[in-house]
Amino acid sequence: RVLLNWAFDAGYFWVILAFLTGFVFLTFFFALIFIWSFTHFPKRCVMNMNSRTDAGPTFLEAYALSWTTFSTVGYGHISPGHND
Repeated sequence: RVLLNWAFDAGYFWVILAFLTGFVFLTFFFALIFIWSFTHFPKRCVMNMNSRTDAGPTFLEAYALSWTTFSTVGYGHISPGHND
């Protein structure tokens, strides 16, 4: 209830800024979790990440997957899965 009152009192600019800040934080955090999981479970997290077979994903690739996941745009050439 407090958050709803703040949203009505703050105005559009601050509400949108708070939403975008939260979105960037969540996608950044998810990208870090993704990179951590790839180091512990290689080749079991994501298919078609890059052409490098032994190297893990770069932060930019992990952030791109995170942004795609959280924005519900849909998956392109990167998708969750495993290579069994």
